[in-house]
Amino acid sequence: MQDPELQRALREAIVEPEIAALREILRRGVERGEVAAGHPALEYVPAQMFGVLRVRPVVEGEYADADYLVRFVEAAVLPALGLT
Repeated sequence: MQDPELQRALREAIVEPEIAALREILRRGVERGEVAAGHPALEYVPAQMFGVLRVRPVVEGEYADADYLVRFVEAAVLPALGLT
């Protein structure tokens, strides 16, 4: 994206609220003792989730539907957090 103002607006309107919601979910998992507070994978989970949503159509020609996302979380995100 070439327009910095548009990029900032999209990030503020779409990306940041989604990342905040995901970080809140992760924070609650830490709070409940389900994930170690200092686990190094915690900071990468938002990028993993946004990555699969944005890249799958390019790589595989299909959107990441609910079934795919469940499989992705079970195969990639949970093991990264030590939750297998």
